[in-house]
This record gives sequence, C-alpha cells and structure tokens, in this order.
Amino acid sequence: DLLAAASEERTQNALRHLSEICVAVKLLGCYPLDGVMLQPQQAELPPSPVVATVRATPLRIGIVGFGTFGQFLARRWVSRGHTVHAYSRTDYSAVAQQLGVSYHSDLDAFTAQQPDVLLISVSILSFETVLSKLPKKLLEQALVVDVLSVKTHAKEAMLKLLPTSSDVLCMHPMFGPDSGRNSWHGLPCTYDQVRVRDYHRAARCIALFEDEGCAMVRMSCEEHDQLAAGSQFVTHLTGRLLAKLKLQPSRIATKGFRALLELVDNTCRDSFDLFYALYSHNSNSSEQLEQFANAFEELREELAHFSPGSSSKANMEAPQVSRLVAGMAASQTVAISDIAIELKRQGVPVLSLAVGEPDFPPPPQVMAAAHEALDKGLTKYTAMPGTHELRSAICSYLEREKGVSYTPDQVLCGNGGKQGILQTMLAMCNPGDEVIIPAPYWTSYLAIAQLCRAKPVVINMKAEQDYCTQPEDLEAAITPATRFFILCNPSNPTGAVHPKALLERLADVIRRHPQVIVMADEIYEAITYDEPHLCFAAIPGMYERTVLINGFSKGVSMTGFRLGYLAAPLYITKAAAKVQGNNTSCPCAVSQYAGVAALTKVDATFGKEQLVNFRRKRDFVVQRLRSMPGVFCPVPQGAFYVFPTISSFFGKKTPKGSLIADAMGLCEYLMRECHVALIPGGAFGAPDAMRISYATSMEILTKAMDQIESGLAALR
Repeated sequence: DLLAAASEERTQNALRHLSEICVAVKLLGCYPLDGVMLQPQQAELPPSPVVATVRATPLRIGIVGFGTFGQFLARRWVSRGHTVHAYSRTDYSAVAQQLGVSYHSDLDAFTAQQPDVLLISVSILSFETVLSKLPKKLLEQALVVDVLSVKTHAKEAMLKLLPTSSDVLCMHPMFGPDSGRNSWHGLPCTYDQVRVRDYHRAARCIALFEDEGCAMVRMSCEEHDQLAAGSQFVTHLTGRLLAKLKLQPSRIATKGFRALLELVDNTCRDSFDLFYALYSHNSNSSEQLEQFANAFEELREELAHFSPGSSSKANMEAPQVSRLVAGMAASQTVAISDIAIELKRQGVPVLSLAVGEPDFPPPPQVMAAAHEALDKGLTKYTAMPGTHELRSAICSYLEREKGVSYTPDQVLCGNGGKQGILQTMLAMCNPGDEVIIPAPYWTSYLAIAQLCRAKPVVINMKAEQDYCTQPEDLEAAITPATRFFILCNPSNPTGAVHPKALLERLADVIRRHPQVIVMADEIYEAITYDEPHLCFAAIPGMYERTVLINGFSKGVSMTGFRLGYLAAPLYITKAAAKVQGNNTSCPCAVSQYAGVAALTKVDATFGKEQLVNFRRKRDFVVQRLRSMPGVFCPVPQGAFYVFPTISSFFGKKTPKGSLIADAMGLCEYLMRECHVALIPGGAFGAPDAMRISYATSMEILTKAMDQIESGLAALR
C-alpha cells in the first residue's frame, strides 16, 4: 500500500528495487491526491517486473550501428510506438525511412536527439573502437546498452571507456531476424545491470524485451560467457567443423542428418568474423575448444581399443600417462647424463663440460647467513611471496643496478627462476595462446609452454648474428594469439648478449602489439664481458609489458639454495602468486635469509673476480675450438657457455666405423670414446650445434679440449 503516487519516479525506483528481491509484487492501492482513495491497482509481476505505468510511456531510443540486427530491433520498437533514431557509418537512410526510423549521418545531429536509451549494435570486433569514438556529450548521464554475444568484453570495455556518470546495461537477446521474425515470445534474453543508478530508466529499457514476452534471464556477464562458450560457441564450432566435411543431402538422409545440414547452413550463414569473435573475445571459448579436441581424441582412443563382445571392464585400460606429458619430447640432456653415469660406474674418468652452474662456492657472507638462520631456528614458513626483507632487498638491487623501480608487492620469490616462468605462464596463458621462443632456447621453455597448454612458436636465430633475436623475425612470428615473447638475455645456451640498440628495436616491435608480454629471463645478467647487460624493463614503455625473471643461482653460485624471483606489473605478480599459493607456497626460509646477505653484504669485488676468471676460461675455450678444423664458434658475450656449430662432422664415421648422423651422435661418440660430456644442440632447438660449459677448472678444460680435438680429428 503506497502513500504516494504510483507514477512518481521515486516510487517507480522503489518498486523496481523491491521487485528485484521478491518473487512477486502486488500493488494494492495508492493515495496520491490528498488522501483521496483511488481505484486499487492489481499487478502480478514476474521476477524482474516493471510497473505498467512505466511500460506505457514511449521511449526515445538511439541505435549506433544500423545493420541487420539494429534494423530488426528498430522495426519491432517503432511498431510499439517508440521513437527510434539511428546512426551508422554506412548510409541506411532509405531503409530507415521505410521502417519509420529517424536516420542521422551526422554524429552531432544524432547526439542532439538526447535518447533515453543508447543501444550499441555493432560487431564484437569493432565494439571497443566504436565506443571510444562516441562523443562524451552523448554518453554523459546516458543509459548505454550493448547487445553483443559476448558479455565480459562488452562490460570491461564500457567500464573503461564510458564516463562514470553513464549507466551500463549489458543485454544479449539470444535470437535474431530469423528466429524472432514472427514473435519474441519465449525467446531468451539475458541482462546484467552492471552500473545502474536510474533503475526507472533501466526498467523501461528491459521492458522493451520483457513486454514482447521474452524469457528474461538475469545473470552476470561472466556467467553468461561461461555458459555461452558451452552452447553458442560449441554450436558454431560444430557447424563449422561439419562444413569442412562438405556434407551433402542424399536420398537416404535421416532426420538427424538433415538436422546437421541445417546446423551447417545456420552457422555458416553468419560471418566468420562472428565465429572468430566468439572465440577471441570470450576467454572460456579457448578452454571449450581444448575440451572439444580432447573429447575427440578420447573417443578416437575408445574406438581404436574397443574389443567387441568384451565386457566394459575388459575394455578399460590400465591408467595411462596424460597425453600432455606423453607428448613431450624426451630430454637429450638426460640421455647424455645416463651415459656419463654408466661410464663413471665402470671407473672411466669423465670430464664434464655439461653442468650449468658456477664452479665456485657461494660467498662466505651467504654461507654465514645460512648458518646463522639455522642456529637461530629461522626455519618456519615465511610469507608466501617471500619475506618483506628479501623482497625489499631485491627492489633496492634492481633500482641500483638495473635502473628499474619496483615495490615489494610486485616481487614474488620462489624456488628458482624456473618456477617464476611456469607460474606466470599458468596465470596469464589460455589454451591455444602462442609463446614465441627464439632458438637456441633453454630446454625448459618449450615444456613449460606445453604444460600451460600454450602453443610454442619457435623462431630460429643464426650463429652468424651471434644468436641474437632479430626484430624482423619477431615481427613475422607475432599473431593475434601471441601472449608471450621469451627473451633470455644473456642466453643459455649460447651466451649471447643483446646490444642496447637491438633491444630497443625489439621494443619497437612489442609496442605495435599490445597483447604481447615479454618474459625477460635475466638470470645470467651478472655475467657479461664486453657487451653490458641492459634490463629490458628499463627501456621506455617496456616496464608495463615485462615480467623480469632473476635469481641467485648464477651470479653468486647459490644453485642448491633454489631461490629465484620475478618482478612485474602488480596484476601479473598477483596472478602468479595465486598459482604459487596453491602450489609450493613460500620458498625455503634459510635460503631467503642467505639471499638477503647476497644482496646486502657481498662486496662487488666478488663478482668482478669471478668475471675475470670466467673471461680467461671463455677466451681459452673459444681459441681452442676455433683452431679445430670444421668448428665454427661465435664469441659469447655472457654466461659461461660456448655454442659451436659442428654440422661439418655429420656424415663422417668414427674409428670403429659408426656413422655420426647428428649432434646427439657426435656428443655420444665424444662421451664414449673421448670421455668428455657435452650437451647436443638438439636439446636447445639447434641440431647443428652443441653446448660447452666452461664453468670448471682450467685443468679440466685443457684436458677436455685436447680430447675433443683428437676425437674430431679421428673422424673420417
């Protein structure tokens, strides 16, 4: 019972609020004229009702984008007495005149109409661009409505681009000119009142569909997209796949087959742009596509292994390794390691140039800090992202040494740099996203991308260009699906250090592709020679685009402490932290205290002394290799590896008559016959080369070079 006029705007808003929390609202009566009792009003309202007096008032509706769907909506609304104004880049004035719509080719004239409801009826792919170009005067205080088939994208775009004074209503009439030609009754229409202050106006807009008998479904944009991926996208996907089969009707076509042909016709009638947009602008669709592919593989496996006449139990196989892991290539480094272990068991002295860690112990200050932590009982869990003291020390180091400023909450410490790479990709990649990986690459990059169900895209670098990534190669590899570009600088396995000018050219490429994140693996940044290291995040415009990976394994030889970190824009760090929180939690407490000492107590002379030592070994190994006929060896500018090309030996035979077919065969020969352990380049995506680590003593390096030289000379 209302002691107010039912037609007042405040009353309408109050009724709207009430109806949203009640199953039904019945208006018994009102006393609007000085207490004079008027005829009671009876109204049974649905879950999202609008009072009849609201619906009776005609609306001024502005439609931006007057294509097929905009015309379809306008035809119905004009017939119901509403005033419709339209604006579109294409001239639809003749069509508008036939429909009784006021068409405006000039945006200012359209804005002057001051519509009650501004409906954006453009394609998914152009939605954000169109929205960004609408005048602020048109949008201020307006109710802006989208009718896209994807909702989260529309919601985020409107919240980002519209003035804060605009009301935002996301709707999806799940029908079109064909299915809704005669009636909209019973057809579903979803809506989400994202940001609504004027519920009276929003109610009138919703009533445009509700009064036609649509089945109104109120749900969040996120829930809509999740459900739509499993229905609308799957429908289009199925139709498109069947279209690839070029199915044709026949005299024996069943009812089910005819239904498939109809599905093909209906889906292919829509543009491929729509199909692509349903995939690219709904994050759930890529997951649905992956599930579709997995279901196909499972069904094919069931058919291949089904035994007719056997019980269902007999047809069940023993547990299998997942297809994801089974599809990963076996590690060539493990194969070489197995041979070395067997030779050592037999008493053969193997000279290892395969180890990827420094040959010196951590600084005394680090060891003392680790002992102190143990003595003080500092062995409990720490904060999940690492202690504040460690993350602050990392921030100070990066600002002092690399010229980039981070706050502790932008830093996530983990069990080595590899964990940071994996967690970031898990947090930021959707199935089917592409990860650009320059080859030669560190062995784990490819596997990490595959574990994240991303697609590795390998671009091959040239020894003649010192194995540095070239901008034109990066540009050619980038697609709309590219999510990450991995830049290992200095490089493992080549030791390449990208010069400043080249990094700036790579940054120019990245600027042209805002969807690409740079994974800058800079774990070897403390070990460079004639070419200084430049932090990629320090390049103008790259701070916001870069995930910096670093740690304590190489510069201060803390490999066994298993301590690394990432520094990134806050939203990326938080996303990666979610993964870590449900995985390993905090890194080792003792290692963290040792890490603080490495950053705050170790004198700079420690690194300089080790660099002099590394340079002497590098120069010795490069000189020896270059003196061997058939070996091409670039001079590495960082890390502690050389990466010579040895393809000239392929096709030759060993003294025992075995054929050297590839780098794996050559490394196996040098292991078994010359007792030197090396890593074949195939492990790093470079089958013509091999990796040699000079992080060992000069005595071992001298013996190894002698034995390699004699072994290569013996090939015929």
